[in-house]
Amino acid sequence: MRLLLSIAVVSLVCACGDADRTPPVERPVRDAGFVRFDARPSDASSDAGTPSDATSPDTGPSDRGFQDVADLDAVSSDLGPVDLGQPDLGIDDGSVDSGFPDADSVDVGTHPDATPEDVGPPPDAGVVTQQGGLVITELMVSGASEWIEVENVGTTSIDLTDLVVRTFSRSALGDMTIRAVTDPSGTAGTAVPLAPSARAFGSPNPASAASIPAGATFVFGAPGLSSVFADGGDLVELSGPGLFDRVDFRAAATVPGSAVGVGEFPLVSSVSLTLSAGAGTSPTANDSGDAWCAPIFTGATPGTVNLRCDTFVISEFSYDYASLSGGVDDANEFVELAGPAGGSFTNLTLVTVEGTSPAGAVDRSVAISGGRMPLDGLWVVADRDSSGMTQIANSDQLENLDLENGPDALQLVRSDVPPVLLDAVGYGAITATNDTTRGLACSEGTPVSDWNPFVHALDFARSDAESDTQNNLADFRYDPSPTPGARNGVDQFSVIDVSPRSGVVATATITLTGRDFTDGMSLRVGAQDVPFSACDYPGPDVYRCLVPAPVAAGRVDVTLTARAEHGGVAVMTQVFTWTTSANESGLASEADYVNLQYPPSISMAAGTSPMIFARIYEQGVTDVTSGPSASILVELGFGPAGTDPRSSNDWSFVPAAFNVEYGNDDEYMGTVTVTTPGTYSYTHRFSLDGGLSFTYADLDGAGQNGGLDFDPTRLGALTVTP
Repeated sequence: MRLLLSIAVVSLVCACGDADRTPPVERPVRDAGFVRFDARPSDASSDAGTPSDATSPDTGPSDRGFQDVADLDAVSSDLGPVDLGQPDLGIDDGSVDSGFPDADSVDVGTHPDATPEDVGPPPDAGVVTQQGGLVITELMVSGASEWIEVENVGTTSIDLTDLVVRTFSRSALGDMTIRAVTDPSGTAGTAVPLAPSARAFGSPNPASAASIPAGATFVFGAPGLSSVFADGGDLVELSGPGLFDRVDFRAAATVPGSAVGVGEFPLVSSVSLTLSAGAGTSPTANDSGDAWCAPIFTGATPGTVNLRCDTFVISEFSYDYASLSGGVDDANEFVELAGPAGGSFTNLTLVTVEGTSPAGAVDRSVAISGGRMPLDGLWVVADRDSSGMTQIANSDQLENLDLENGPDALQLVRSDVPPVLLDAVGYGAITATNDTTRGLACSEGTPVSDWNPFVHALDFARSDAESDTQNNLADFRYDPSPTPGARNGVDQFSVIDVSPRSGVVATATITLTGRDFTDGMSLRVGAQDVPFSACDYPGPDVYRCLVPAPVAAGRVDVTLTARAEHGGVAVMTQVFTWTTSANESGLASEADYVNLQYPPSISMAAGTSPMIFARIYEQGVTDVTSGPSASILVELGFGPAGTDPRSSNDWSFVPAAFNVEYGNDDEYMGTVTVTTPGTYSYTHRFSLDGGLSFTYADLDGAGQNGGLDFDPTRLGALTVTP
């Protein structure tokens, strides 16, 4: 609404001359314009010494912004001296109201009153009417760029350049005129026509045209603007000839993840504020926060038709519990819903349906009770036990869900007339096509699979985008790591570590740790396929397998494949080495001389051993180098007493460090950590080929030199006490 000013001139008439002359008449001057913004604390019903724009017509001398209250102003004509003040030109010389209109009957205090309109006496001349014709339908008030979307709800085309934009937080900017994106300065007078039922959006007028959002058709304000909205809530007006719309979204929910109250506008950083499709086209249809939502998952729709705010999907569901520690389904099941923040739960129902026997029969109907979707866009309905408790984290609503193991189905229904199916998912080989109560579909496309879990619960989740392609098998993935009340995330099936990293050419136990491990995985080590029956789960994301002996030494890949319903494959390249013993082989890879130097025995408490030393001599290497040779790899290991490290994979090895040159020999040292009491053997091993083969040391020397043989009974003796 534009500010109208009525200009009046005061006639001043001299009172001197004949005494019987008619006294001069002071013409009352009236402020006849509307004041859009009240920032003053006191528009009272009459001016009484406070500068305000709420006065009745001025009737006295010296109109300088205060109502005249002198006695001589009590009649329609002045009987006293002429007014010596300046003529009243329609604008009080006192402080002008510059804030948004208040909706109180009179302005009596704080600025601004938290109500939308001023209905006090002139010149705040009554209720500011939202005239319609144009409706604000979407706002982006935070993030990289701000913008406003409008819809022409009238029957004739509108030139948007006839309009201005105002915001409360930037009221000092005044009227921000709309201009075409191709004419941001307005010098060419380029029109921005908006046809009936069409939508358009525009942004604050930036310093550079490159900063205008793609698809925008207009800008507003003087060039150089970047932000005109307060992130935590604001008031925006759009007005022009015969057109006016306002959205006051200062009553807002802003704390991430918090509930959205009745009438509150849901503000999520970098997510648009969207008027629900079907909210109506009247100028007041967008006044309440209940009609608005933040489309966290589907995203903004600038320039196009908005989605309904009460449209939701089943985001994740877990219906068959399993864990290493046992447990039952009771209080361990949940269904998570996803949708726009602030969307209404009115008439929303979660339905469980029999997939077979009797196919399509409705088991339970659970009314969603939260009122509106919280700011994180997620709502968790969790199963409770007989005491009313649940094991599900981040639960919002506790119900006796009692989700049956498959084959069965879930429906999300809005109980309109007729009822509307928002989402459906079937799990297992369901035979039901529709439920027998409402006749609604039990699944979309192909249902997801169903099986009997033993370590990881049966949980299915959509992508973080919560996309719905109308095909359950494509839209949901088996997720062995449920995330109730949190974003589902991306698939993280992976192997973090393989232990040990090497083993002698014999049957070996390998342990893999990782993320999002599933039931029913398969392992391949090099060319060796490991049957599932040869593996177990020490932890949810720990997989331990007994690997058959390979044909020869070598560095190999380790490949872990999740169960087929998951589809994940994790490959660690060249991470495991099969080794052989070089002792008594006569090959170039056998060292000339190695010896376990000191100490011959150790007795210690569980923990880390003292330093253990060993030496190596290799002609042309240790006798010609100063310091360690890059061609020598040394490890220190321990294993069960009486076992042979050349053929047993019960030994554990760690790297040893260079100590000193000792004549032609190089000396190495290291420690072992043993936490379990018992008796053990220990020794060093040396490799000249990068770890494919090792020459094992004993206490009286081993290697290629004459008279040297490895003796597994001549190893270091280790006794570990508690």
